[in-house]
Amino acid sequence: MADEGDMVSFDTLLYYIDNNDISTSVGYNYVINEVDILSLSTIYIAEMFVLNQDWPGNNIKLWRPKDNSRKWEWCLVITIFCTLYKHLEDFIHGGKRNRGKN
Repeated sequence: MADEGDMVSFDTLLYYIDNNDISTSVGYNYVINEVDILSLSTIYIAEMFVLNQDWPGNNIKLWRPKDNSRKWEWCLVITIFCTLYKHLEDFIHGGKRNRGKN
């Protein structure tokens, strides 16, 4: 679902991936030309680092200008359900928040 614009270009990319062998140089090059690999890999690394329990499928947005002048890029939106967040919250509150709750 698109917040603005439409997802036609992204749906086309997903269709290509589903219906072509992207392990070939032709298929791989098509995807590389459509996707900002650094952006995508950064999202995967960040989600795994914070041990997000509400992912994949949530907490990300992606964008690309409608004129297709740039590759698809990803953005991390929220990580409230991540393990690191819970540990940081305990650290910030000095572990006092959860005392006596067992």
